[in-house]
Amino acid sequence: MKHTEVTLSKHPKVRSIIDPKTVICVCGKRVRLDRNYDPDLLDRHVKNKICKSNDGNSQITQFFSNQNSETLKKRKLCIGLNDEKVRLYLRRVGFITTFGGAPPPEIVARELFGSKIKSSFHWKDLNKKENDQLLDTLRSRAKWINDSTTFCVRSTECSTYIEGINEVCRQCLDLKKSKVFLVIK
Repeated sequence: MKHTEVTLSKHPKVRSIIDPKTVICVCGKRVRLDRNYDPDLLDRHVKNKICKSNDGNSQITQFFSNQNSETLKKRKLCIGLNDEKVRLYLRRVGFITTFGGAPPPEIVARELFGSKIKSSFHWKDLNKKENDQLLDTLRSRAKWINDSTTFCVRSTECSTYIEGINEVCRQCLDLKKSKVFLVIK
């Protein structure tokens, strides 16, 4: 009988093939074969008391399937917006703010603390709790996030993973229609 990698990979006790003479048994032990892809020593190992595959306990790995490489190639991370206009915007805001597209802080502060805000708004007029509440509200109303680590802008509704040939998700692409990015020259 011809022993091949394909026939050995179909063996019920093979978890993975390391090389033509080494496999990993479903019990987790590394088994050295005497000839390329010959399961004889693997069968002896399974019959031996050292192998735990026959003791009635299931290995957790049997519940997970190996993803094929085609599936992995199709799914990619969204890279966000990182063209020249976006980089210019990020340089202008200087990463002072980590989000954008929210209403001005003065308007949101008046909505939250109407009586406390006089004619002009100053952050120093707020205590720590109010400051945090205002920042949380602004962050929740933001349309995009300024990512300083990858120097890009992502939508707050970014799908993170994308399928197919695109590198940017639809939600991030829709940000390009925003006035902020249209007027940058």
